[in-house]
Amino acid sequence: NQLHVGQENRTKYESWLKSLQNRSDLIIIDSSEAGTPLSYNDLWSFSADHHPDLILVDGLHLIQSEDKKSSGWEDIKDGSSYLKSAAIQLRMAVLGVYQGNRDTAKPDAGPATISQAGYGFSVMQISDRVLSIGYDKQDMNKRVYTVPKMRNGEVLEERRYLTFDVNNG
Repeated sequence: NQLHVGQENRTKYESWLKSLQNRSDLIIIDSSEAGTPLSYNDLWSFSADHHPDLILVDGLHLIQSEDKKSSGWEDIKDGSSYLKSAAIQLRMAVLGVYQGNRDTAKPDAGPATISQAGYGFSVMQISDRVLSIGYDKQDMNKRVYTVPKMRNGEVLEERRYLTFDVNNG
């Protein structure tokens, strides 16, 4: 949170980012470094070349479709199917980070429901599991979460709490 509001030491943060680049077990692709938005084909090719156990996509709505004529929600729908197919075929897990709609930003909104996924109900439909996380307004080290979808398991609709201090683990 300190980095987000501009109060964290940027040099320390940049040093940490550089330390990640030297790890052989972690590859980070940033579309800003590539100069163009990443596409679903880019992710599939990368996965086929490197065979990762896990791909984490921060901002599914930011990935570009190959079809220039489709709308944003169509890109997300097709892309979600594409990523799920890649996960199954290449035997890897794909975690996609998604943002809730404006209703989720209201005070005491809690974790988003499946229908509150901004531009992305289709992502929720194709997902095997959906974990929804929100802030606890009283404690910034605490997160409120639910599991509104679990294809082969128990849905957890009641709020649960996770406390995590990044400085202490």
